[in-house]
Amino acid sequence: MRTSRFLRGLLVAFVGVLAGRAAMPLEPASNQGTVEFVASTDAHRAVLFVAVMSPQTGVNRSMTLYGDGRLVLAELGTSRKVIREREFQLTLEESRDLVELAIDHRLAEYDETDVRARELRGKTTTGAEGVLDATTTILRIALDSYSREGHVAENLEKEIQVYAVKQAARNFPDIIEFQGLKALQDRLYQYWRSTGWPLW
Repeated sequence: MRTSRFLRGLLVAFVGVLAGRAAMPLEPASNQGTVEFVASTDAHRAVLFVAVMSPQTGVNRSMTLYGDGRLVLAELGTSRKVIREREFQLTLEESRDLVELAIDHRLAEYDETDVRARELRGKTTTGAEGVLDATTTILRIALDSYSREGHVAENLEKEIQVYAVKQAARNFPDIIEFQGLKALQDRLYQYWRSTGWPLW
C-alpha cells in the first residue's frame, strides 16, 4: 500500500461520497456500527473494480469505477486482449450507490477465514464445491480513508475472489458478504445488458 499515491489524489471531507459534498454516515446492514469513508475524486484512481471470469470461456467481464464517477465496462479474452470496452459517466448518486453497496455488505472488511467459518457452520449439501462451471467474482476496493465507529481511520485497499457467488448467496443467505458480492455482480450484468452486448 503506497500512502503517497493516496495523498496525491484530491481528498474531499465527506462520508460515503465520491465528489465534493458532505453526506450522513453510512449505517451498515449488519448493524455493527457507523462507517465513515473517503474516496478519491481523482479521474485516474480506480475506487471500485468488479470482474466476473468464466472458467469455460476464459472471458473476463469487468466494471471499473473511477474517482470522477467514470464507469468503464470491459471484456477481455483468453489472451487478456480487450475485446469490448464502453465508458459511462455516472451521477454522484449512482457512484455513491455502487461504493455503498460494497461497504454496506462489509466487503471492505472481508475476512476470508471468518466467512469460511460461518460458511461451515451453515453448511448445506449443495455448496459451491459441487459446481464445476461457475464463475469467479473478483472485487477490488480502494479508499483513501475507512473506519468503523470506535476504530482509527486508515487507507484501505482490499481484493476479494470468490468462486460461484450466485450459488454461495443462495445457499448462505445469512452471510452478508456473499449477498453483497452477488448484488455487485448483478449490477455489472445490469450495466452490461444496457449496452446490448451478449452476456455470455
